[in-house]
This record gives sequence, structure tokens and C-alpha cells, in this order.
Amino acid sequence: MLFLFTQIDSQVGGMDTLMSIAKNYETGETLLEDVYLKLLAARTFRAGSLSLRQIKFATMDLELHSMYVPGGSETIYDVDQRIFKRTQVIPPLPEDRFL
Repeated sequence: MLFLFTQIDSQVGGMDTLMSIAKNYETGETLLEDVYLKLLAARTFRAGSLSLRQIKFATMDLELHSMYVPGGSETIYDVDQRIFKRTQVIPPLPEDRFL
């Protein structure tokens, strides 16, 4: 739903146009302005967390390809946990093995 809203909002040119076409399919009632503002505010929800996730992936990739020593003192999961602590806000699940 949010993806659809963000695509429509950027294509129709803003609130006035969207409000004129966004109607309840049963009642014909237009979208309430407070609902529009909530949708608008939700567009960037967790954008920072998603950016940090990509930074974690990039850092992990660089670390494994440049400094990691197979069979050394750290496993790839140790490296992952070390990088995770530097780049993430929400702690991982203990069973997380996504690299």
C-alpha cells in the first residue's frame, strides 16, 4: 500500500491532485487530509535503518575480501558480529547467519 502511495504521489504532482482522485471505492468519500499527512510521514519510516543495512553489507564485503584470513582466529560470523555492532541499531537474533 505504501509503495503504491509513494508511486502515485510522485506521479500525480502532490496533495491537490491526489486528493481529487483518491476516493473510497464504496462511499466515494475523498481521502482525509490527516490520513494523507500520515501516509506522507510514513514514506521515510526506517529509511535510516535500511541505509545502515546496506552499509553493513558493504563493510562486510570489503572486510572479507581484503582483511579476512580463512582459518584464522575469527570466523566469518565473528567478523559479521563485529561489523554489526558498529553499523546497526537493533541487535541481531542470536541465530542470525545471514551474510
